[in-house]
Amino acid sequence: MVENGASREISRNTYYINVDYNKRLTSEPGSIERFGRWIKEGALDFWNGLAEDSRAGEIKNGITEVTSGTEKFSVAIQVGTGKSDTLLASGVLAAGAGHDILMGGAEIDLLIGGSGNDILEGGLGGDSLEGGIGNDYASYKQSSQGVVANLSDTAQNTGAAIGDIYNSIEGIVGSSFNDRLIGDAADNGLAGGAGHDTLEGGLGRDRLRGNDGYDYASYENAAAGVRANLSDRLQNTGEATGDRYLEIEGLIGSTFADHLTGDAASNGLHGYSGHDTLLGQAGADTLDGGVGDDTLLGGAGADHLIGSYGIDWASYADAIQGVNASLADGRGGFGSLSGGGAAAVGDTYDNVENLEGSHGCDVLAGDAGANWLKGIGGDDILQGGGGADTLEGGAGFNWASYANATSGVVANLAASAANAGEAHGDIYIAIRGLQGSQHADRLTGDRSGAGSALSGLGGNDILSAWAGNSHLDGGDGDDILQSNLGADVLVGGAGSDWASYANATSGVTANLANRWANTGEAAGDVYLDIRGLQGSQHGDHLMGDATARGNALAGLGGNDTLDGGYGGDHLDGGEGDDILRGGAGADRLVGGSGTDWVSYAYTMQGVSVSLANGGGYGVADAAGDTYDGIENVEGSQGWDMLAGDAGANGLSGLSGNDTLLGQAGNDTLDGGVGDDTLLGGAGADHLIGSFGIDWVSYADAAGGVNVSLAEGRGYHGSLGGGGADAAGDTYDNIENLEGSHGHDVLAGNAGSNWLKGIGGDDILQGGWGADTLDGGAGFNWASYANATSGVTANLANRWANTGEAAGDVYLDIRGLQGSQHGDHLTADATGNAILGLGGHDTLQGGAGGDALEGGEGSDQLAGGLGSDQLVGGGGADWFRFDAALGAGNVDTVTDFAVGQDSLVLARSVFTAFGPSSGSAVPSVLAYVAPGAFTTGAAATSTAHRLVYNSVTGALSYDADGVGGVAQVQFATLAKNLALNASAFMLI
Repeated sequence: MVENGASREISRNTYYINVDYNKRLTSEPGSIERFGRWIKEGALDFWNGLAEDSRAGEIKNGITEVTSGTEKFSVAIQVGTGKSDTLLASGVLAAGAGHDILMGGAEIDLLIGGSGNDILEGGLGGDSLEGGIGNDYASYKQSSQGVVANLSDTAQNTGAAIGDIYNSIEGIVGSSFNDRLIGDAADNGLAGGAGHDTLEGGLGRDRLRGNDGYDYASYENAAAGVRANLSDRLQNTGEATGDRYLEIEGLIGSTFADHLTGDAASNGLHGYSGHDTLLGQAGADTLDGGVGDDTLLGGAGADHLIGSYGIDWASYADAIQGVNASLADGRGGFGSLSGGGAAAVGDTYDNVENLEGSHGCDVLAGDAGANWLKGIGGDDILQGGGGADTLEGGAGFNWASYANATSGVVANLAASAANAGEAHGDIYIAIRGLQGSQHADRLTGDRSGAGSALSGLGGNDILSAWAGNSHLDGGDGDDILQSNLGADVLVGGAGSDWASYANATSGVTANLANRWANTGEAAGDVYLDIRGLQGSQHGDHLMGDATARGNALAGLGGNDTLDGGYGGDHLDGGEGDDILRGGAGADRLVGGSGTDWVSYAYTMQGVSVSLANGGGYGVADAAGDTYDGIENVEGSQGWDMLAGDAGANGLSGLSGNDTLLGQAGNDTLDGGVGDDTLLGGAGADHLIGSFGIDWVSYADAAGGVNVSLAEGRGYHGSLGGGGADAAGDTYDNIENLEGSHGHDVLAGNAGSNWLKGIGGDDILQGGWGADTLDGGAGFNWASYANATSGVTANLANRWANTGEAAGDVYLDIRGLQGSQHGDHLTADATGNAILGLGGHDTLQGGAGGDALEGGEGSDQLAGGLGSDQLVGGGGADWFRFDAALGAGNVDTVTDFAVGQDSLVLARSVFTAFGPSSGSAVPSVLAYVAPGAFTTGAAATSTAHRLVYNSVTGALSYDADGVGGVAQVQFATLAKNLALNASAFMLI
């Protein structure tokens, strides 16, 4: 690289060398870097070519001369002596074999370290620092400001390190200011110098010296979590493995889960991110978990514990004596229980969610957030405060306390999901005692079997034990003490207090008058200052005593029986289907939730009860009683009048001829023994007759009903103005039906039923059995529409009935409906409506003006006397005329079909056609001769007997044609029919 190997000595150890470089320094990007490399190679070639004795001598400081031209550079190179030299220059410095210090100037320098452990300080400018062989340092000791120097990524460099290039550099020396020094994958030495420095060694076994200031060893860019320990580096793992710390006060973790440990000094430990564990040890430490769920153990000394982001713990697990720590106050104190210590004294907390106590007796208090308080050992008191807290006692007899709550709480060791107030959301682990507030609390013990201690303090409290022999003390206020398994001591204290079995696993018998009669979980319990009884969530039997002030009995859950006895008692069934027996006296009977009964089953006199009016009447045991939340009433052994309310009621008459009125709601009415009347009212009711001849009545219904005993159901009224009172009703053991004042459809069953319509135009379907069909007011029908075979039904003579009509009695019935089969239906003299429906029916009118409709099938319709309306319906129908003719006996045939239907004339009436054959069936030969029929207004020959006026539809009989006897109209047909003689037959 030396031009022709030529050089000239300027002075000893200072030489000029001429180099070939055919481009200017500033001619293109990167030229300075290439120039530096080129000069290095040339300088070394030159240096190596010198005689050994020429390499020794006086040190020259500084470059003597540098000249440049378009094509050539002449550079002065200062070279070392082979000893430990200090070379100061601007330009190119080359060290010898010793441990040299090379210091550049403010320009772009090339510092070449040689084979010793060199320190290269380029100064300002983008310097090239070549360490060579040995442990070499890039130094920024002379920098006038802090630097960022990164051996693995010089693009991050700042300050005097900007633009510096490192080759074979193993370490960095910082400035007197705040530096950030970053190594590479090799074993690095980082020395911070004065100032508060951050040293990040990276991979390799690094030497990290903080020097003056508060300095950190950092693992921010580690590829995995590390364990770093300032007091015992042999514990280090991950990228901290082998690292040595000198004058390092703090640690910074990685973005993963780290374990950082301080020493006896005041340390700063920063977890950065990840779920970290920070252990300050002795000294007043600052621990900052950073991002992630961290655990902070300050150790001895007044420590500042900062959770930052995530769910973080302040832990005293390494403390032997108890501590007193409060997140709400943000401070720790001397342990206030027996054997307390000073580990938490002076500690402060920021953004810490959870506390872990010591192995002693701790008092741990949370804040308004969701905290986890963990006692470890000792008998601890854990005060979660607001928020959904987890209170974990650990070993010992531990308490969850709400003594400082600003309002009452619900706290349940067995089922914390039921908690409310400041206990809402709290979870208990290894907690055996609960302390309430000065307000109304609900405290419940655990299920461990060891028994619980519950203290209500002030307020009206509910204390509930579980298994084991527990001690419950209500304190001040009106308290409820809930016993359970075990022989419990229930101390009511001041106020009006209850003994309760709300947590019992099965039903109990509890007797205030005689506790020796107790069974189940009440057995063995001792009552002090107890006035009321609460049952369990199961079926209980609770009995009061004979005190003049009366008792309060509350069943809670389950199907309970409460007996008040004598006196004015307050009975509350609570949840479940309960039976309340007030007994003598004016009692307050409260059903609570569930389907509850007031019972007078032990009363011999009939009672009068109305749930809608909320009370009982008369002179029997119901007199003066009041009801709340009662759905059902059980009557006495006499004749009762029981009325429900707008809800779903159950009314049971027991013995006697009772009247039960359900009113609105889906009711169940059971008449019991006797002939009872059941009025379900609105709603889908279940009506049970039980024993006797029983009625279902809709006499109070607002609209018509549709009821079928055969189907056992009621429906929405299907006729005009129909109502919903029967919709959804069902029937058992009901014999009789009474309809409404509207238009009803009442259907019996296979037995003998009485169907009574009251008012409206009703349809009564008796079904099988000898039924009484009582229409009442209105135009009422007896219907056999559902009969399984044809019937004979005769309104004028019921003894002629056959099939499902046999034995039926008609009262106020004016209409008949047949079946889908061949029926014989006969009217009476009142003017009836007869409907054949399906099948080949014979419909016979009576003396009045009847309406006959055959329906489907080939039917025979005979109007009888009176002007009748005849409708054949489908099929080939016969319209029979066999009653004396006259102006008041003209029938109207509305749907005569020529070629299909027939007009059948009785010879006994139409005598001009000869004598009757005596047969009701027309002879196949008994047709009217064509000459006997004519159309027009009158006969035009002596042969004409039947005259059809196609203009008016009148059909007349003329006994002598054009003779002197006048024609008589006997029918009206449709106009303009193509009628002829073949339409007529004779009988």
